[in-house]
Amino acid sequence: AKKQPQPKFGSAFSYVSKIKSRFVDRPEVYQTFLEILHKCKEESPPIEAVREEVAELFKGHDDLLYEFRHFLPDEPAKTKQQGIRHPSRKEPGVGGNRRVRAGAGRE
Repeated sequence: AKKQPQPKFGSAFSYVSKIKSRFVDRPEVYQTFLEILHKCKEESPPIEAVREEVAELFKGHDDLLYEFRHFLPDEPAKTKQQGIRHPSRKEPGVGGNRRVRAGAGRE
């Protein structure tokens, strides 16, 4: 498995600044994110738990979630398949464009 390169400090700083400005009207979101980062440094919780906590915190901000995954270590193949997709890519069957197979649902 190919390891993704570690993000540069400037990228991390830019990302945290983006979060701060995005949630300027909700400083508790930014503060909670900083607390999550601190917990990661001090306690090394399971990556999946961190991902879920951040996903809940940034619900509706898919671009932030997508970018956050670049700061996480490589994940097992199973979770990669269930991972966060790029926000500009449409999920199959999302948006009313789902095709129904002929005969689907018939017994």
